[in-house]
Amino acid sequence: MADIDIRTQNTIDAVEVYENNAENKTYTVKGTIYNERNEFVYGAFVQISEIDPDTKITKFLGFTFTDEYGFYSFTIDAFNDKFYELAIFSPLN
Repeated sequence: MADIDIRTQNTIDAVEVYENNAENKTYTVKGTIYNERNEFVYGAFVQISEIDPDTKITKFLGFTFTDEYGFYSFTIDAFNDKFYELAIFSPLN
């Protein structure tokens, strides 16, 4: 597992971060989202952003939706001098 800072706005079971390529700083961020009854959340919107702690500028990197098992995954280029934030939103249905 790699050491990058991931902040979350909602409760999730776990965030796993794997370093895919040390040279290019490519990482996989993945996890599973559960509701308060400990059931998988299908169709949740998960957004990832990069934050520069010096300038406080936030850069949108992408989004995905959870599958029927509450699973999501991102592959990002990450930097040690930045923070990364996940925002999770309930399904619309």
